[in-house]
Amino acid sequence: MDILAGKNHNYYVFAKNKFYANIGVCLVNVLLFRKNLLYRAGYFARLAYNNLPCPTQEMFFMISNYKFKYFPLIYNCPQFVGDDMIIKNKKYDTPLIKFYLENQNNSIFKYTYDELIEAESKKIIIHLFTTKILAKKANKKNGKIWVNYAKLSNAYEKLKLKHPKIFEYYDV
Repeated sequence: MDILAGKNHNYYVFAKNKFYANIGVCLVNVLLFRKNLLYRAGYFARLAYNNLPCPTQEMFFMISNYKFKYFPLIYNCPQFVGDDMIIKNKKYDTPLIKFYLENQNNSIFKYTYDELIEAESKKIIIHLFTTKILAKKANKKNGKIWVNYAKLSNAYEKLKLKHPKIFEYYDV
């Protein structure tokens, strides 16, 4: 569920709906997608709006007919903790956790403080939607995970040449 779900937000028009989903991680049933001609619906939905802040997310929302199933938060977990000392000391009263708890009141899918902490500590997929690696906003733990995935890709050397300070900051 998106943190903005149910909010009357001018920039995110579709977020006004309490079912608005964050598709940082999503699975699409391609057979049903083709059978229902959703690719056409997506194309025409995109033509209907000039400016969609999160075009993929909003197009999926427009054409879904509310056929969402939600993963547990550990599979699309924001970085709730930015400071490595907080992780080490396990004192999780962070601004992002407070922000998340305060801004989910209109959503039909709400997480408790304990669920957020559990997701933070057991996350499987990290969704860095508020924190960016290249701005050094991810904590060192998440940054190191990102660097390790970069090493598995063919892009590691190119990325390291282009952004050496980032890799010095996160690399082990």
